[in-house]
Amino acid sequence: MAFDLGPRLIIIPIGKIAEKEDSPERNMLKEALLNLGKFGDRIGVIVALDLGGEDPAIAGEILAKLDTGSLAMTYNPASLAVAGRNPHDALRALHRRVAMVHAQDARRISPNRMGAVPLGHGDIDWLQLAADFTEIDYRGWWTILADDRAEAKASVAFLQRVMA
Repeated sequence: MAFDLGPRLIIIPIGKIAEKEDSPERNMLKEALLNLGKFGDRIGVIVALDLGGEDPAIAGEILAKLDTGSLAMTYNPASLAVAGRNPHDALRALHRRVAMVHAQDARRISPNRMGAVPLGHGDIDWLQLAADFTEIDYRGWWTILADDRAEAKASVAFLQRVMA
């Protein structure tokens, strides 16, 4: 359907990744991803998996074993931070597969809880991320997740300053 509508990049949530490598759930995920990837290869559509808070190292390991070029990942440092994962380590683990970046920030809102906040108002070190993106030579898509036009405009200005 994405091919018929025109976009060449679609984003789908990956859902929960079973921790046990040889579990039926993990095998079913691998089979589904392989089928999606082969179909994407055939029609020229990149399928970018949205990890949410899942372990990027495990997702990257799964994708590395699949013989398809159209499977990629989205990268959202806020989702990773909220899930207790290190956004910098995640980017290094996924860098060859990142097809889209969701520019969103997160802040600690209690001793054991983080929440998404407007870009530039959180605890994520965007200067370090800018260096990370330069290091991996990322040239893909960026999206801004904002609640209104003013927040979107401020987020664009923030990204332009930091990524320049």
